[in-house]
Amino acid sequence: MKAAILPAIGIFVLVSGCSKAPDYVETVNTPLKGVTLTFETWSYVLASDSNALIAHYGQNGEKASQLILRGDYVALSKYSWASPGKLVLCYKSGAVYGFTNQVDLRVGSDVRSFHVTLKEDC
Repeated sequence: MKAAILPAIGIFVLVSGCSKAPDYVETVNTPLKGVTLTFETWSYVLASDSNALIAHYGQNGEKASQLILRGDYVALSKYSWASPGKLVLCYKSGAVYGFTNQVDLRVGSDVRSFHVTLKEDC
């Protein structure tokens, strides 16, 4: 009986660990009114660290978010705005396995949009 319970507990801990809150959150301001970015990191004991860059927009109590980048051990050396509608991310290291280059955040009838470029060695 104990032999069957231990693997079940191990699987529960592994699965429930994947949905935890990030261990580290860095908030980055943007030139777009009401829009912020968060670079979030989850640290796991038995797996690689996971990262996400997420855009957030809030107005009048309503919120919208969109995932920009996801990966493992990702390090960005710089966030720079070439214009209010163009974000340049300087990629330093890690494995990126999800990226979108167009962000459209809609709250009610209001939309905040910008283009994202991911560059190496900048």
